[in-house]
Parts: sequence; C-alpha cells; structure tokens
Amino acid sequence: MRSKLTILLLTLLFIAGQAWAATHYVSNSGSATWANSTNISTPCSVTTAFANADDDDVVYFRGGTYNVGAKNFGNTYYGYYSPSNSGSSGHYITFQAYPGETPVFNGTAGGSGDHSYYATIFGVASKSYIIFDGFTFQADSGTKMARMIIYGEDVYPGGAHHITVQNCIFNGGSTVIDSTDNEEGIRVEDADYITIKNNTIYNYVTSANGCWHNTSGTKAYHTRYCVYENNEVYNCCAGLYDKSQGTSNVYRYNYVHNCANGMLIFCDGYSNTSALVYHNLVTYCSEASIDMQDDDGEQVTDNGEIYNNTIYTTSTVHTLMNVAWGDNHHVYNNILYGSATGYGKLRLKYATSTDEVDYNCYYGGSFKNTINYTGYTSLSSWQAVTLDGGLHPDAHGINSNPAFANGSGNLNTIADFAIESGSPCYQTGKSGVSMGADVSLVGVDAEDTTAPTVTSATINTAGTTLTLAMSESVTNNYTTTVPTLSMSGGAVTATCNSCASGTSLTYTLSRTIYSGETGTYSWDVAANGVEDAAGNDLVDISGAAITNDSEQDTTPPSTPSFTGVMTGSIR
Repeated sequence: MRSKLTILLLTLLFIAGQAWAATHYVSNSGSATWANSTNISTPCSVTTAFANADDDDVVYFRGGTYNVGAKNFGNTYYGYYSPSNSGSSGHYITFQAYPGETPVFNGTAGGSGDHSYYATIFGVASKSYIIFDGFTFQADSGTKMARMIIYGEDVYPGGAHHITVQNCIFNGGSTVIDSTDNEEGIRVEDADYITIKNNTIYNYVTSANGCWHNTSGTKAYHTRYCVYENNEVYNCCAGLYDKSQGTSNVYRYNYVHNCANGMLIFCDGYSNTSALVYHNLVTYCSEASIDMQDDDGEQVTDNGEIYNNTIYTTSTVHTLMNVAWGDNHHVYNNILYGSATGYGKLRLKYATSTDEVDYNCYYGGSFKNTINYTGYTSLSSWQAVTLDGGLHPDAHGINSNPAFANGSGNLNTIADFAIESGSPCYQTGKSGVSMGADVSLVGVDAEDTTAPTVTSATINTAGTTLTLAMSESVTNNYTTTVPTLSMSGGAVTATCNSCASGTSLTYTLSRTIYSGETGTYSWDVAANGVEDAAGNDLVDISGAAITNDSEQDTTPPSTPSFTGVMTGSIR
C-alpha cells in the first residue's frame, strides 16, 4: 500500500510541476507580478523574469530598448541581470525575443562592478539548462562594449553547464580602447556543454600592442564540450579565442573576417586538448587566421583536428595557420590563400607533433611552410620532410589557385568562396570531398543538412580492433548495433570498445586478424543511431572495404637446421 501511495504522490508532483510551466512576457515598461505576466497585455520586468523563471518556462521579451543602469555591485564575473534558477535536463528555461521583435539591451559602462570600457549586461553564475535567444546587446548607445558572461564560479569541471546563446547581436562599440587586459563580447569560464551559435559579434578592438588579442569576440577558460558554430565575427582583435584549458571544444561553420587574429586555441598555463576546428571561413585577417599555440613545450595542445577550413587574405602576414607542439594533430583539406613571409602559410611547431598533414591547397605569394624555425620554400621540399611515423606532409597537397566561385567579383561574401567543378580543389581532398570550407554551412542562419560518413575503416597493427574514422564528430546512440565484418581468414565479430561519440569509433574484434587478410564490413544503422550535432544520420553501409594494417603473422616459427660438422665430445 505504501509503495502505491509513493507512486501516486510522485505522479501528482510531476503533474503539478508541469502545470506550473508557462509562457510569460516581459517588456521594457513591464511591472506585473510573475503570476500575471502569463498575459501578453500585462508583462513583467526583466528583474521579475530572471528571479522567477524555472523548468520549461518560456519568457518572451517584447521589442524595444531596455536601458540598463551602471552595475555598481559585484564584479566583472557577474551580470547586471542573472537568472536565479536553473532548468533541468530536457526542461530548459528559455529567455527569448518575441517573434518578429528585437529587444535591445543598452548597458551603461563604468559601474563599480564593471570596467570603464564595458557593461556586463547578462550573466549566468553556476546555473544550467538555460537558453538565451534573439537579444541585441550594446553599451552607452553603441559607443562602449556590451558583454555577457557564463561563469562556473571556480568550480571545474562544469560549474555552469548546458547554456545556449543563440541568434544574438553583440556590439563592441565605436570606441577603440587602449588596454591589454581581457575584454570580450561573450566570456565562458569553468563551464561545460555551452553552445554559442548563430550570433553576430563585432567591434571588440584595442589599440594596445597593435590590436592585442586579449580583446576578442569570445573568450573561454577551463571549458569542456563547448560548441561555437555559425557565428559571424568581425572587426575584433581576436575573433574566437579558446584561451586556457579547453577540452573537446568544437569550432565550426563560423565566418570570421576583418579581424587581427581569427581563431585562437591556446594553453595559457594549462593543456588544451582535442579541439575540433572545421568548415570555418576566415578572411582578411592581418595576423594568424587559425593559431593553435602551446606554452613553449611546458603545456601542450594534443589531438587537435583542423580540417576543411578556408583562409584568405590579401595582406602580407607572418603566418596563416600555426599548429602547436603536442601529439596526434591532424591538418587536412584546408585552403590557405595569401602571402605569408614569416613562418609562411603553415607552421608546425615540431615534426613529431603532427600525425597527418595532407590534401591542403596553398596559393598566393611565394610558397613557404615551416617546421619550428626551418622554412621550406617549395612544395616538393615540403613534401620531402619526414613527420611522426615516417609520413611526409601533403603527399596529396597542391600549390594551385583554388578558383573560388567569386560571384560578386570582390571575394567579400560567403558564397564567393564556394568551390565549384573546375577548381583543382573540387572533390580532390581526403575521402574525395572538396578542399576548403563547405560555405553552404557557414555563417549565421546556415543549416547543416550534410550527413556524416565513414571516411576509412582500419584494423590496427595488433589485429585486434577496427576503427571507423568519421567525416565529423558524431554521437552513437545505439552502441550495441555494431558493424558486421566479412574477413577472408574466417568469422569475426565486433563489440564496442570506444564507440559512443567522437570523430572515430573503435570496436574490439573477437579474434586476431592476420596480415594478408582482406575483408569488408556492412552496418545497418538504426534511425537516429549515429548522428552529427545537427541530427543528420549516418546511412546504412554495405560491403565497404576494410584497410588491414595488421602485422600479425600466421606462419609458425621454424626450427633452425644445422648443416656443419660437429667435432669434440658430447658430455
């Protein structure tokens, strides 16, 4: 009887919780109570909304200008407005612009809890499962920097988590500051699973040190599993800046242009691992377009993948792309177009840092790539270098004009950088895809409709695992649904080893595969089984070839024979 009462009570509590979830309205002159703000005609204030919103609440902000006073409390790690509650898994709190309207938050820079350069308008402090959608942020009527912070209050990992900022505009202001300190439009610190998408971020500029990179569109410290996608960032000293201790963060489909530095993946006293940087368009930057840095060997970046990015500049720069010291970096299918006279178009910090550099297109000015401080001034001399594992860089690379579509004639729109048939980069990259960014996926409002694919299936040298390399990071929702193998040496089955997510899925084999065996695999993938972040599904695979790198030999060792003459006695 007691168990039935418990179930009944839990059910009633669940229904009651769902009943409280509602749609509320906010305006710049709203004064209603929270309970009455469910009526569009009686909106509440911003303060009331941030104090009360909870699981599953959708809070619509009506259009107009919301003037925000100077923040004379707290410090720069907290916003003028900060939600009091968290949502929960599957039950987000949503703060959103009312459809067809634009709420403009006009902050006041210089409060005692801020800096004279900027106003921190929205903040999230140790909260989770919240969406911010469709706001415009400015300070002092667009002359100073507007700012938002997501902060886990020194709890790492994940003091704050599952926060999304999307479809917003961040205005850095018309005033060029003079500071080497950290200023940014969006700061993320001590946080996991943060999504920054479809935002426009511009005018975060300092004159110090010739546009010092600490003034940036976004900046991140001590974060994991964050995604920055489909943002447009321009006129900033640094566009997207992962400054310290990032783990498995993803930067994709962004349009970064007319900045000093484009995209920075740094260590700053900590390691930065497993960054994915792909299908970004970075144009007209006066310094490095994509820069992965280490702390001179003390702290490293490992397992970085930089692929299918397009870099273009008409300025003569020091380096277009820099790849730091560390292990297991992969750099492929990129277009690097521009004159770079320092380290050149591509610089690798060490030859042993990079396990793959191939299928890249270089053009513009004289050819030069560098390993550490040694420059190579022709593609052939570059291809003669020996990398980690005895590989040679860009065995399939080209030094050719990519022949962008350039529909405008000015190379100043996203579509201008499309790769069309007739280009030497068209379908000549790794796995038969085109080099450079797929510009149909790039920028604000672009939609990812491309399904992930398996680019290779490889058995390791020990003959014990099968690894499927994916065209992009995926989530495998059904790890018990596994590929079926057909090998010439006999029956073999696969079980999940490390196959839940990532850019490669690894399976343990039921027997050792020996050198010389050939085979194929098939995979009936369940609906929504293996999918990318946009929800595009991997399609079924039938009879695909397997690359067998096994070094295991089936020939038994032979007994050495003796053909000489034995002399002496045997004791």
